[in-house]
Amino acid sequence: AEDGIRDVERSRGLGDVYKRQDLIKLFNDASKGLDYKFFITSIYNRRSIIEAFSYGLAQFLPKKKSMDYILKNFITDAQQSGEKVSGVMLWDQNAYFLNMVFSDNKTENASLTASMGILDIIESFEAAGSFQSLSMEVNNEYQFLTKKIGKLYTIIVGKGLDLDNVWRIYNKYYLDNLEEIIEKKLD
Repeated sequence: AEDGIRDVERSRGLGDVYKRQDLIKLFNDASKGLDYKFFITSIYNRRSIIEAFSYGLAQFLPKKKSMDYILKNFITDAQQSGEKVSGVMLWDQNAYFLNMVFSDNKTENASLTASMGILDIIESFEAAGSFQSLSMEVNNEYQFLTKKIGKLYTIIVGKGLDLDNVWRIYNKYYLDNLEEIIEKKLD
């Protein structure tokens, strides 16, 4: 305010700023060397809860870096074979994301949004009997190939994909290694 008296509703005192800075400093000091990420969640936003929860739990998987490496190599190999693969998501039968790798943020955001609808479809088919595979295209921009092998669900994301060829590459060179790593965690 012009008279030097602070407008309580519009201004925060320096004490609030220092408290916040102290809290941030304590957190940063305590978490040195840890890979952390903040999420804004709501009980009304299923995607935000699943994404945050899955990310947190995935950090405890000792083989997460191995899975990242395998999935990144799959994306690279598929791209080198002429396929425009831009992401892969893995989750278990409890809708827990085991791992996600994307070539860009736009694909990641679109994939996480689409995965909620895909998850609903899978849950409906599983309740009615069984689910094996689903392919869909969204806005002529993204293709999603979803397959269930054992307890593992895989979503491969891209554009203009030859779905049979992409799955052949994934299945032939990568799926067994991923299953071996994940199987130890799912049992």
